[in-house]
Amino acid sequence: MIKSIWGLTFILWLSVLVWSQSYLDTERSKYAQELDCEDSLTYDVPKYLRGADAELDLEKYKSVIRNGDIGFLEVQTPDDLQLGVLNAEELKLLRNLFYAAKGYIFSDRNLEDYFSRFAWYKPESKDVTFTKLKRIAIERIQEFENGSDTEYIYEDFNVVWKEFNGGANQRPCILVLNADGTFSYEPDGAKNRVRKITGTWNIENNKIALFAEKEYALFGGFFLDGPVPYLTGGSNVTITYETPIKILLPIKNAAAVFGQDTEWLKIGSRLFYTDLLR
Repeated sequence: MIKSIWGLTFILWLSVLVWSQSYLDTERSKYAQELDCEDSLTYDVPKYLRGADAELDLEKYKSVIRNGDIGFLEVQTPDDLQLGVLNAEELKLLRNLFYAAKGYIFSDRNLEDYFSRFAWYKPESKDVTFTKLKRIAIERIQEFENGSDTEYIYEDFNVVWKEFNGGANQRPCILVLNADGTFSYEPDGAKNRVRKITGTWNIENNKIALFAEKEYALFGGFFLDGPVPYLTGGSNVTITYETPIKILLPIKNAAAVFGQDTEWLKIGSRLFYTDLLR
């Protein structure tokens, strides 16, 4: 009798679990369709953990390109630091990875030959469409391909650049460029394991060249739910690179969004402001 009760309880528990997962999947699909994207508003711990871990590897996109990893396309907003590590040819390949995954027929023979190496590439059409988030990802890569249109003239000042995030309730990106040639970069977001990157900097071809030497990250921990799920707990770890990693960030003039006591620049794909007035 006891075994029968336990068996019935287990079956009921399993049924509820399966129904719950099915319900969540349905909700994710509904939200995804409404937002014209693959992502959803449903809280998904494994997804956040994958995203947080991926941002620890500054050279991640190099392996994505080399391996034809179309799983990368699930990351809808490429990271500026990881894009800045890529050269012009790698940026072009990364951008066209989105097209190749859709079966785009390339006119560029080099692109056709490159993506034909991968079994998943099936050229079918020149008429491909992308979700809104994928279009944003492609445009962000193009920001790096297009380069700079202005000259950085703050070399003799310690300047703190803060990303303008429209008042979002999460940590903004902060880039500190010091007159002594050192920098610190604090990525935005509450679900990023990278807390800060430090090293030296200079200007190359009107781009900000960061030479990352140390990375301060959070290992372990867990996510707390909320309007913006955030990573907490864990252990603070310092990673020292054997060889500094070079990151090039293009800069462009930007119109002021608010206030007369601030100056604005687009650094990489992000809009920054500083309170420094010369």
